[in-house]
Amino acid sequence: MTKKEFIIEVAEKMDVPVRIVNEFFDKFVLVLKDRLVEGEKVQLSALGTFETTERAGRTSINPFTKETVKIEPKKVIKFKPSKFLKETVK
Repeated sequence: MTKKEFIIEVAEKMDVPVRIVNEFFDKFVLVLKDRLVEGEKVQLSALGTFETTERAGRTSINPFTKETVKIEPKKVIKFKPSKFLKETVK
């Protein structure tokens, strides 16, 4: 499902214009991004929890050159689905 398809379906279920749902979705993503950049955990009860964690740095081997490569630590986004969502999908 694409963003456009998702927005159209939500608009139909809510009986509101697609434009309104699209604007809401864009603002939702913007707020979610801002909170994650600030290091906050975002808990949405029916959906799940978004949070940022730092993946540890490590050394690896380039499979083509066999050289050792240092991989720097980096921030990643983790999502843990809610119990409700997990049970619904089963």
